[in-house]
Amino acid sequence: MEDLIKDLESSFARSDLPKVRPGDTVRVYVKVKEVRINPKTKKPEEKIRLQAYEGVIISERGKGIGKSIVVRKISAGVGVERIFPLVSPSVEKIEIVKRAKVRRANLGYLRGKIGKHAKLKERRLLPEELSGPAAPPETHAEIMAEKPEPDTTGKEQGEG
Repeated sequence: MEDLIKDLESSFARSDLPKVRPGDTVRVYVKVKEVRINPKTKKPEEKIRLQAYEGVIISERGKGIGKSIVVRKISAGVGVERIFPLVSPSVEKIEIVKRAKVRRANLGYLRGKIGKHAKLKERRLLPEELSGPAAPPETHAEIMAEKPEPDTTGKEQGEG
């Protein structure tokens, strides 16, 4: 039975999403369906567009294909939170804007803070963290092979 569940989860798993955690400022692109009535034909027309929602992840729930994140942003001075299931056809992609150094798994205390008090300490991002699940990291030998050999002609930079 466990094998069946693991097979089912692996078929739905998304490898195109980066690893996110609480404290990350992310931009989530969500598919939004707009329906309007065409004035000429009087029939409804559907239009699907991408909407970017940028905010701080304050918590995550579940695991595997049932994992979801809560993203909080301030819009017109009002705190707005939205829950995104990670394995959902409506979530197109997730970009990590920046990471913060936090020591909690649930940042619910940010709900009561405003302005500078709600600011998180930023962590520096490595290039592979920015791009998400990218190419494997280069080995030391590959990096050394790319560097040009130093000039050993005997001339120094200060001489003629």
